[in-house]
Amino acid sequence: MINHKFLLLFYLLTVTQAIAQPLLDENPERVGFGAPVFKLTKVNDESVVLFGGRLGVILDHRFVIGAGFYRLVGDIDAPKETQSISDRKLDFDMDYLGFDLEYIFAPHRPVHFSVHTLFGGGRAQYWRGEDTVLIEDGTVIFEPGINVMLNITDFFRIGLGVSYRFVSDIERLPGLESRDLRAASANVTFKFGKF
Repeated sequence: MINHKFLLLFYLLTVTQAIAQPLLDENPERVGFGAPVFKLTKVNDESVVLFGGRLGVILDHRFVIGAGFYRLVGDIDAPKETQSISDRKLDFDMDYLGFDLEYIFAPHRPVHFSVHTLFGGGRAQYWRGEDTVLIEDGTVIFEPGINVMLNITDFFRIGLGVSYRFVSDIERLPGLESRDLRAASANVTFKFGKF
């Protein structure tokens, strides 16, 4: 299994040179954006959609410091093992949020690339009707990715990308392990802001 801390350290080291200049400038140009994001991914081998968003401050048009949040859209059935804690069918839900970093290559070109990562935490839970949560567990999330961005207007960009969600620390949910929540995602991002 790949160590999440190692991956985070590797990511930070690879972008250190690019990050250093805008952070060390006395007056780096600061702009920002908000972005709804849709992710097509898998949870426990079932195809699902996560919806969320990103908020970020862009330094010198290239380096983004921000935050992201994602939540499972709709419900999926909890594993059969949950029969040990309830005589009724349970649903599964998850969400996560974290610190978001991104580096944008050639941001003013009509088509350009970026690399990003989210590092944070979330929760996974089993629940039944009327939002009664029966059991939940906290998770650690590390999600690096890459995007192809298309400049539509001065204030609007669309991105297509892929990422991989590493998850750890799932221990309390019957029938579910951390590896059941790890998966690649195909992502669509709609950025609105000043770039």
